[in-house]
Order: sequence, then structure tokens, then C-alpha cells
Amino acid sequence: MVQVLYLYQKGCLFMTMKKLTTKGVVTCVSVVACLVITSVLLLGFVFPKQITIVDSGSEINVLTLGTTVDEVLNEKNISLGDGDYVLPPFGTALKDDSTITIYRQKTITVIDEGETSSFTTTAVTVKEALKDASITVNPLDMMSDKGDTLLTDGMTIEINRANLVKVTVDGKTHERYTARRDVKEFLDSVCIYLGQFDEVTPSLDTPISDGLCINVSRVIVREETYEENVARTVVKKQSSDYNIGETIVEQEGSDGVAKNTYKVIRRDSHLVSATLINSETIKAPVDKIITVGTNAPTIASRGDVKYKKVIQCLATAYEPGVQSNGKWAGITATGRPAGPGIVAVDPKVIPLNSKLYIESTDDGKSWSYGYAIAGDTGGAIKGNRIDLCYSTVAECYQFGKRQCNVYILE
Repeated sequence: MVQVLYLYQKGCLFMTMKKLTTKGVVTCVSVVACLVITSVLLLGFVFPKQITIVDSGSEINVLTLGTTVDEVLNEKNISLGDGDYVLPPFGTALKDDSTITIYRQKTITVIDEGETSSFTTTAVTVKEALKDASITVNPLDMMSDKGDTLLTDGMTIEINRANLVKVTVDGKTHERYTARRDVKEFLDSVCIYLGQFDEVTPSLDTPISDGLCINVSRVIVREETYEENVARTVVKKQSSDYNIGETIVEQEGSDGVAKNTYKVIRRDSHLVSATLINSETIKAPVDKIITVGTNAPTIASRGDVKYKKVIQCLATAYEPGVQSNGKWAGITATGRPAGPGIVAVDPKVIPLNSKLYIESTDDGKSWSYGYAIAGDTGGAIKGNRIDLCYSTVAECYQFGKRQCNVYILE
């Protein structure tokens, strides 16, 4: 038996029958018959195939006895609608591990910056559908769905186009392209975080538009405490023991110290306000006390004539006529007629209409003009200068220029 099998496996049909018994011949014939029957069965039997079906991007693996594309789809109860197509096409013979791809027609709506359009496509992904519709999406634009998202019938795709935005924050201005919907989304996208009191203009819900300028102000609100001087109070007392114009410092006093707490608001490091909310006295201030004289002094040469103030001036002389006054001859600034007893003054130094007494600086020993009224002004009379009115030009020349004491009377 072993010899027969060996000869069969080698393809050799020659056998040495002399060495075989009758029983061996029967066995050999049986083996050959079995081999023939097995070959016939194998040739007539169909093995199932492994097929991959991709339907609108979704992939399934099936075992099938179908031999063509349409047979496999019918077997799996997969049908095509209007506008759908399949690759490879119907009738194509399939081998083991073949792939059938079905492209379904879908209606897609695109909202591009508020403009709506609809179209049909057999594309599988969002990116492919937009390409079929000749809609270009730039890298900085934003879509409601990613490019590799599988399409579904009736799907809506929103596109927000990138706009150029300027944002000023922390002392610097930056330009950025963004497809975010509003100011808040944009600030979050560029990692500009807001503090509790920070201010943003325009408001956070403002829609993004091309060229929009956004300003972020950093606002800090906090309490700050400082030790500060408290100014002394100046107290004035009147006393007839001193003449008018005399002041005596009775007590110099001193400033105090307080610990003050403020609510401080700063915007971009600049102080906006500081409101005192608490004050604690560390050292109390001491008043400065000044005694002010109220006694009216008397003119030494006049005895009992009291005055409020004495001013040393440079005196000149003029006469009321044309030679000294031209077209203004006889006319004074106060409306009084010009003449002896009227003097021209600078109203900033001696008020007009003041009652005066004028004499030499040696208490009137050298000369005295006497009582007068500050009734006129003059273009050259500025500061501590006065112009004494005399009756004649000769008197004026004789007087010339002299230093004098001008007493402003009570």
C-alpha cells in the first residue's frame, strides 16, 4: 500500500504488479477512485469571498457568494437612489478582498458669511463637497465642520471668513486675522485674558468686522495705605496792641501725621482716582497762632491822623493844562477836575479814590504835599510811582523828582 501511494504522489503510473497480491490490487483501485471523486467535488464547489463595501464613507466587511458588484449589493439588500453611483460599476467581476465604493447624492447647504447657497453632490467629505462647488476656504477661515467630516443629506455648513483686526493691550498694538464671531471669542482665541475690572471697547458682544479696532484697558482696583502729613491750621487773632499791618507769630505749631487708606483705581498704570476710605491719626497737628494788629498808626508829623498803610514812592509833578495833558487837559480818570490835591497813581498799588497824605521821607521835615485824593492815572505811572498835580508848569519844574512817603488814610 505504501508503495502504491508513493508511486501516485510522484505521478508515476508504473507499478510492479508482480509483487502485489490480489488484495493489494483492490486497495489501490479504491484509493485512486477516492482521489478522482474528491477532485470533482472541489472543482464544483464555490468558496465565499471577503468584500469591503464603502457606503458614503462608512466601511463594512462582508462575506458573499456573489461574483459581481450588482450580485453582492443585491445579496446585501443595498440599493442606489437617483444620482447615486458605484465603483467599480455594475457587472464587474469581483475577486476576494475587492472593494465596492458607493457614492450617494446629497443636498448640501452652505452659509458663507451670511450668504446661503444649496447644491447636490456625491462627495464624501465636507472638503470634497466645497471643492466640487468651487468654494475656497483659506487656512484662517473657520467652518462649522472639519474638512474630513462625512457628509449627510441635508447638512448645513457655515463658513466664517477671517477679518483683519487690530487689538491694543498692555501698551502694544497687534494685527491679527480672525474668523471668530465676536470680540470675546477673538480675545479668547489669542489668549488675551481679562481681569475682574478690565475694560474692553467695543463691548465683548460686538460682531467682528474687517478693520475693527479693539482696545483692552487693564484696570486695577485696590486699597493702598500711606503715612501722610496733616497740615497745621493757621489761627489768626486780632489785637489792638499792634498796628495795622503788623503780625506776630505767637505759636509756630507743627504738622501732624495720619495713616490714610485709599481706594485706588489705575487704568493702564495711570492713576484714575484715589478715594479716602479710612484715616488713622498717628500724630495730631498743632495750630499755628498769629496775632494781627488792628491799631491804626498816626502820622508823626500830623499827630492824630491815622493811616492804614504807608508806601514809599518816587513822586513827579504835572499841571492840569495842555502842556502836561494834551487833549486830556483838565480831565482825570475819576471824573474829578484836575488841580492841586489830585494825584495820579497805579490802581494796582494804590486804589483810586483813596485818601492820601504825602510828605518827604524824613517825616515831612524837607517838604510836604499834604492831603490828596488818588483821582487820576497816567501812562508812565506804574508800580510805586505817583504824579502830583500842581497849578503851574513852573511849580512842576521846581519839584522835579523826589522820594516820598504816601500814607493811605483810614
